[in-house]
Amino acid sequence: MANKRYFIDGDSNTRTLYDSTAANQYILQDNEQGLDALDSEHIIEPTANLYASRYRTTAYTPRLVSATYRLYPDTRTPAGLEAIRKTWVNWHATRRGMGQLKIISHGGDTRILDCIPMKPEFIDRNVIVETVNQQYIGPNPFFRTETPTTVNAGMNTAIAVTNGDFAAITGTEDDGTSDTLDNWTNDGVDDPSGDKVEATATAQAGDYAAMLTYATAQTSIQSAAITVIPGETIKLSFYTRGDATEQGQFLVYDITNAADIVALSDTGVTAATYAVVTSSFVVPTDCVSLYIKFHAPNAAGVAYFDTVTLMRTSLLASCLVAGDVPSWPVITITGICNTPRVTNSDSEYIETSGASVNADDTIVFDCRPGYRGIKYYENGAGSGTPWPFPSGAKFITLPVGTYNLTLTATSGVVTAAVVYYAYYEGAF
Repeated sequence: MANKRYFIDGDSNTRTLYDSTAANQYILQDNEQGLDALDSEHIIEPTANLYASRYRTTAYTPRLVSATYRLYPDTRTPAGLEAIRKTWVNWHATRRGMGQLKIISHGGDTRILDCIPMKPEFIDRNVIVETVNQQYIGPNPFFRTETPTTVNAGMNTAIAVTNGDFAAITGTEDDGTSDTLDNWTNDGVDDPSGDKVEATATAQAGDYAAMLTYATAQTSIQSAAITVIPGETIKLSFYTRGDATEQGQFLVYDITNAADIVALSDTGVTAATYAVVTSSFVVPTDCVSLYIKFHAPNAAGVAYFDTVTLMRTSLLASCLVAGDVPSWPVITITGICNTPRVTNSDSEYIETSGASVNADDTIVFDCRPGYRGIKYYENGAGSGTPWPFPSGAKFITLPVGTYNLTLTATSGVVTAAVVYYAYYEGAF
């Protein structure tokens, strides 16, 4: 396997420092230092607000990587040496800001250190060969993978409820015979006593609604299984009406754990006109599938249901983190929202008190040491505007293993991308 070194400068230009498989003007000497595990010395990391509580982990002192290279021009001339010396200095211009030291080991592992190059130190110069000591300082002292992991999720985005408007039916509405409502299962099938589940033209919207009749027994209708994510917050909404005396009932059932999430409850609507009913709930641990169930009144009467929707009111991103140490995420929120907050599984959060106003606005929470901050990009463009960072907010981390991030906001409809790397104690 190749042993290679690259420096990717702050302008995203990739510079080949050394390649053991190719003839190169830059030859790595044997005194490379600072690639192994960190020393134990560390300091407590404060929050952005010095009067707020201290962050729960520690921040290590910056890593210093030092390597010696020989500059050896192919031309074997003083002019050639002068040219590659100038090239080296240009590559390591500190004015470009944060760059990346990329190391590919003999074993094939690729590791990246986010770092700032120090001023090169040239020594032992002769006519056609020169030695340079080059140092890189990493504010975040851990090496990371080259390719990040991205987890996408949405807040206030709809979860599909198949045939939630009861438009797809098999049968004839309002004919006294139970109908088949596609993707819903009912238990009122042509009961001669009058217990029916029918499609009815008495709809809140569209052509049909579901009409559930109690004559001698309570009928019900159940949705197809709906896929969900444990821990996310969901709002169930539906329209219902009674018969001016009786009201229907509803429940939400956890198929995975065989338990009610929302127990059988009255709708609270007895009037013979439609009204919207909402119920918010948190998806239980391990639950990945649920159904919605509507019941006729629990006494002789009729209830109607229509326009059934599910909406995620919090975003949940489940992150699987590899590596040796916790990861620092970059969270990009796109859309319209007010006071977004991202909370980790330890109830620590990062938040801004700002509000975005356009569907393509982005808010970026960058938790990486050396890059930290919250910025707002109107229409997703420009250099970004720093946004407020209220007391109590922290630059959160993702511990190694499976970890959840939850996005909430006072209002809004957004999507979010959580980007993170696996970090390691050393390059090897």
